[in-house]
Amino acid sequence: DVYALPNNDPARALLIAQNTRACAFIPMQVAGEVIGAFELDQSKPHTFRPEQVELATIIANQAGVAVQNARLLEQSLSRTRELQILLEVAQVTAHSPSLAELLTSGAHMFVDALGMDGCSVMLLDEGKTSLKLEYAETRVGSAITLMAGDSYPLEDYPARQMALSSQQIITVRGSHVTGDLVERREM
Repeated sequence: DVYALPNNDPARALLIAQNTRACAFIPMQVAGEVIGAFELDQSKPHTFRPEQVELATIIANQAGVAVQNARLLEQSLSRTRELQILLEVAQVTAHSPSLAELLTSGAHMFVDALGMDGCSVMLLDEGKTSLKLEYAETRVGSAITLMAGDSYPLEDYPARQMALSSQQIITVRGSHVTGDLVERREM
């Protein structure tokens, strides 16, 4: 009975507020590892019989196996999609007759594969002081408007400059208060 729990037990107040008088918490286990749980609630005083607990344990563990299988399938499908994308990229890079076609195909793949609204392809100028927009891919209805040939001086775009100099991915969000004002404004 929930009322038998100590008064200072946080679960007691929560269960009483939910009109629960009896409760059983059944762990979901797969190969001895807990991956979740079921909570059984009863609005009347109730004592869970051993056969009920045993049946609940079997059901919870079977559900655990099903959850684990679903997760493995999801991971497998995700990895298969990633491999398909890598194959497509390899095919495009091997068969693109021109730089323009390569950049166009690459940007299109980024947008589709990652579900982005747009992708810009920029190349460093010879002096490595600015980026020149070579191609921009956007989804229908996207507010992103960029023109090929636009130049972006790195001194005005510190996040881009940092990504290039550190050779690491840098993320900037429009709501990121520490991001550069120019870069945030363009989002």
